[in-house]
Amino acid sequence: MPPTTTVLFGKKKQPQIHQPKSIMPGRRPLPTETKRLQGTLELSRMNPNEPKPAVSVPMAPEWLPDEVKTIFNELALHFADMRVLGQADGKALELLADAYHEYRTARQFIYENGSTYESPTKDGGRIVRAYPQVNIASDAFKRVRAMLIEFGATPAARGKVDALPAPKPLSKLDLIRQRQA
Repeated sequence: MPPTTTVLFGKKKQPQIHQPKSIMPGRRPLPTETKRLQGTLELSRMNPNEPKPAVSVPMAPEWLPDEVKTIFNELALHFADMRVLGQADGKALELLADAYHEYRTARQFIYENGSTYESPTKDGGRIVRAYPQVNIASDAFKRVRAMLIEFGATPAARGKVDALPAPKPLSKLDLIRQRQA
């Protein structure tokens, strides 16, 4: 929704931008399980509807190029082993794989050609400029880093992310019941 400007008693009021209530300023809230383990969980602040996804490995979208699909599948297996990946995380993983491929492609160009080139100026001089791939690599690096933190794949972020609990091993009685069903 575009900002609206209103005139009140001959003075313009500043445009007001309405943000959804779900976007809150400040630090991100800790997951409930983290609060429980730290002993800081208060029932009054608990979200009873907090999603609890099961660990699963999403499929790479068909439209992704083969190189990006390979990255997607490698990361999916890695994050599934860490128990931080659910079916709903496919889009986030897609963004990470695409940004990582973009970073690698830009860095490969920089390794082969250097990060700068000389260009003639209007007055006949020379100016040194950075290749566009330098900015592309920098931007992609920031996106990759942010997504790795979301998945808890950096040393500092690993302690802040809750892995989903491992499934309980089935008893012999449960195995027999599964076979009969």
